[in-house]
Amino acid sequence: MSNFYNGNNYHGNNKNHNNSKNNPVTVDSNVSYINPYNFISLNKDGCKRYDTNKEKGDLTGYIDCELITKTETIIPDTEHIDSDFHIYSFHNYQEKKNGFIIPVIPGSELRGMLRSDFEVFTDSCLSTIDVDKSFISRTKDVKLPGILKKDAKGDWHLFKATRYALHTARKGKGFARNRSSEDAVYMVDEYNRLNCNGKTYKTGDKVRFVGKTRGIMNNVLEISENGDKTGILLIGELGVKKDFKNGKNSIHDSIFVCGDEVRGFTGINDAVKKLKDIIDAYNDKGLNKNLGKRSGWYIGYDVDELEEIPVWHNADPVKNKDPKHRVYLSPAAIGKEAYHRTIDELLDVVNDKTKSYSPCIDKNFLCEACNLFGFVADENAKGSRVRITDAVYEGEENPYSRSRIIKELSSPHVANAAFYSLFLNNADLANMS
Repeated sequence: MSNFYNGNNYHGNNKNHNNSKNNPVTVDSNVSYINPYNFISLNKDGCKRYDTNKEKGDLTGYIDCELITKTETIIPDTEHIDSDFHIYSFHNYQEKKNGFIIPVIPGSELRGMLRSDFEVFTDSCLSTIDVDKSFISRTKDVKLPGILKKDAKGDWHLFKATRYALHTARKGKGFARNRSSEDAVYMVDEYNRLNCNGKTYKTGDKVRFVGKTRGIMNNVLEISENGDKTGILLIGELGVKKDFKNGKNSIHDSIFVCGDEVRGFTGINDAVKKLKDIIDAYNDKGLNKNLGKRSGWYIGYDVDELEEIPVWHNADPVKNKDPKHRVYLSPAAIGKEAYHRTIDELLDVVNDKTKSYSPCIDKNFLCEACNLFGFVADENAKGSRVRITDAVYEGEENPYSRSRIIKELSSPHVANAAFYSLFLNNADLANMS
């Protein structure tokens, strides 16, 4: 179900969201949701492709169009920024008319819009989709501590672990200090490195330490070569650590002590690949607004280099609801996780790769849009049959006579798993499996 957004949030009803004869739901019909997007569903018969070698004809021609903007529009001239507030002029070629610079909508912008519409009308492929991209979202489920180990063949194995809380602090000065009977507080630098006794430790390093159990909590009393325990260090997100003030404002990182191997779960190798995608997402400035000028989050958490990786997982018979018993991994106890199912799988709506909505790959077997507008694949390419020229402003009124504040735009938030999942009941959601 999708609803058109006309300036006011539309409140729909969960009862109609997924209800069908094949998918009975028991969701409270009084619980409402907001859907500000208008989606066009993919044709259930799949993408339409055909043999381009059978084409005939050599028609040519052109269409002269007039474009009227119905809403405030901006193609920003990013080469000429007037201030730190990001005040942009409209894209232009510095040509003047009646005393003002003429705004221009580049042909490439119009071409993209026209191709997107043409793809919809002709059941063509989704040409700009990254089929290997993972669906990543933050979950509220508390995961379990574990350690990943790679064998001689390059396969990963997941082991249970006992977590020992390690008091650390950021942004302060000084070294580890012991407060009488309490555990030590260790300083972590901006590169996620812990310095102790002249040594530098990072995530994934083996550490000897003295540990103690207090009730249900396991704590690190001191990192020491004479310690009675050995574990793998895990230093968490840099962005949320607090300042060190007289040793009182510390938080907990972790040392994991390895236990027995986890059995009865699948997809560990795939989950490790997606763990790397999660780390990359944390370090994407376009996604992580808290990254700022920092060099990165989870620095040292290098999935490609580490032979043993401290990790949080859901490989528990009670916590894991996946019908295929696949493992989900995260660098945090409560953090992001990546779904096993890929965009490529979702676009194969009829279980036939020739009809998948994934981008075309064969120049001899194309959808209507790729055949007309062209395409580029790893080993194939085809030029466009159409040329779109720039749209040049023809009005007499100076479009710069007053400043305009453009409304913020957004896009669907795939990370909102609760909204896009199938509701089984008020407490549970069906996994994207």
